[in-house]
Order: sequence, then C-alpha cells, then structure tokens
Amino acid sequence: MKSNAAEKTPQSFDAKETYRDELNFAEFPLALLDRPSAGQKTLEFSDTIFDRGRREPVTRKLTISASDKYGLPTPRDEEVILGLIQLSHQSEFSDRKVFFSKGQLVRLLGWSDDGKSYERVAEALNKWAGITLFWEKSWWSNEEKCWVDEAFHILDNVTLYDKER
Repeated sequence: MKSNAAEKTPQSFDAKETYRDELNFAEFPLALLDRPSAGQKTLEFSDTIFDRGRREPVTRKLTISASDKYGLPTPRDEEVILGLIQLSHQSEFSDRKVFFSKGQLVRLLGWSDDGKSYERVAEALNKWAGITLFWEKSWWSNEEKCWVDEAFHILDNVTLYDKER
C-alpha cells in the first residue's frame, strides 16, 4: 500500500510508510571541505563502533572513488544532491527519475541565474554520476544477522538537454 504523504498532517506523518532512512549518509562526509590535492581521486573515512550483540568493535569504512575527468565532490556538489532530494520530495518521491530543468535547480539552490551556474549544475551532475561509494560493514542486516558491504552510485544516470523545456 502506497501512502500519500500530502494528505497527512505533519503530526500524523509516518516515515515508515513513505521511505527508508539510511543514517549512513549522515555518519560519513560525502564531499571534500576544500579543493582536492592534485591528482586526488579517492576519499576514505572510517570509524569504529561497538557491536553490543557480538561484544566487539566493528570498523566501518566509506571509500569515495571519483572519475578521472570530473573528480571528487565539493560542498557545492553536495548542494546539488540536496536540491535533487528536494525536487524528489516535491514530486512525492513518485519515481526514481527526477525531471527538472537546470534553471529550476539553480533557482531552488538560490544560485545566480546565469550560464556559470548552469555549467556548475551540469558539472556536479556529471561528477555524481562518476562517483562510486564503497561501504564496508556499514549496514547491519537483520535478516542475515551480519554486517553488509555495498557499493553504489548516488545517481544511476544523468541526461542533460542543451535547452530548457
């Protein structure tokens, strides 16, 4: 059964009905705070938590691997992902595909409505399409009763048109 969050009041909103929250995105950074060093194409983050069930420490790790051409994400690239999340929310997460114009995203982000911002959006989208996230022991599977490794892209694919629709 699919819920319609727009019909619910904020007090009655049930997050379990509409999406699954992955706190892993909040526990590790997804971008650099500054510009990458020359030739840098990988970021690694790790932490150690205590697994109470197994009574032992578990080291979790995130490796972010970038494409040669577009490089590692920066805070402005993270803004683009947050903008896409907002656009997905506006469409009630009705589809894995998010349809928007670069101008719409530029305005949502509060960036200046000029060619430089449009180019920045295109670059960020291409950058995220080329980023692979490798998670080690970052998810606990209740079904399998073990830690899970997973690798994926935040964006599966990007299609850019050279004009506004």
